[in-house]
Amino acid sequence: MLWTLLGIAAALVLLLLLVNRVPLSYTLRNLTVRWLTTFLTVGAFILIVSLMVVMLAFTTGMKRMTEDTGEPANVMVLSEGADDEAFSNVDVGDAAKMESLPEVLHDPASQRAVASRETYLIVNQPALGATIPVLNQKAMIISSQKKHA
Repeated sequence: MLWTLLGIAAALVLLLLLVNRVPLSYTLRNLTVRWLTTFLTVGAFILIVSLMVVMLAFTTGMKRMTEDTGEPANVMVLSEGADDEAFSNVDVGDAAKMESLPEVLHDPASQRAVASRETYLIVNQPALGATIPVLNQKAMIISSQKKHA
């Protein structure tokens, strides 16, 4: 793979030298006269390529790490178009219909579906110096009254 890419790059350089629209001496002089621009351009390319390699290595490592975790028989159902739990909204009636499907494992003793209806709740903590929305203030008042009761 690497040798193929190097061969293609060498062929392109030879093709550009044969076309010879801009003399090679002008190109080399341009690189030496505008050395700072050349250095910054090369540095930017190196930075971008290295960041891409690091990010791809990170995501590939995370994918490989999580491939073998979990039970293959477990299934998480999300609503259509949802990418993760935060954007999913499965209706209670739909969940009941899914539990009654024959593909769902049932407990032999109770004949109930071995399923867990879990609610995914995101709680935003207020930052220092930030205003708290009215809904959170009411929830905090109710919560503090329950603690004191």
